[in-house]
Amino acid sequence: MNKLIFIFCVTACLIFSEEYIDFKKNITSLLSSTDIVRFNDRFLVSTNGGLYSFSDKDNFSSSFMNHNDQLRRYNLSFLKVYEDYLWIGNKDRGALQILNNDLKRHAIIDYVSIGNIWDIAFSNKYAFVLANPSDNISEYVIIQYNIEDLDDPYYLSTISNIPYAFNRVNDIEVYNEVLYVASDMGMFSND
Repeated sequence: MNKLIFIFCVTACLIFSEEYIDFKKNITSLLSSTDIVRFNDRFLVSTNGGLYSFSDKDNFSSSFMNHNDQLRRYNLSFLKVYEDYLWIGNKDRGALQILNNDLKRHAIIDYVSIGNIWDIAFSNKYAFVLANPSDNISEYVIIQYNIEDLDDPYYLSTISNIPYAFNRVNDIEVYNEVLYVASDMGMFSND
């Protein structure tokens, strides 16, 4: 009886895995993927080695594209789409890189004291960036940029002395112009 159950389980796994999982290709070799978004009918994949895309409409291997020529830094941490622009965060001396609809460089926002950029959230006028200061990877700051004019985004302030005890910030989000921060010790907000 145990052999019959084992054979059934193995057969079911093989049938369902082929039917529902379509392995595309390890597009990054030994580099790890950090995020994926859909942008202009393409899937964009951020990795420790740059930005790649592929289309789900064509044969994967013929539609695979490398977009590193538009990047200043390659160790990417996240991808977000806002106002038809692709916002890219990166690790190791962080910078925000912004690409337009054609995946061409639109702007780069460098802030010298950033180590790693982990996330970004948008309000109507501002971008809030979750980052580590360059000298302390266990400390978190939230940096506010004015993005009313995407041709000229600029730094406004840094929230660094957060009056709550936590070890890790997991996510940030803006809703109704209020910034919400999710940490390992609970959630708090700042308006």
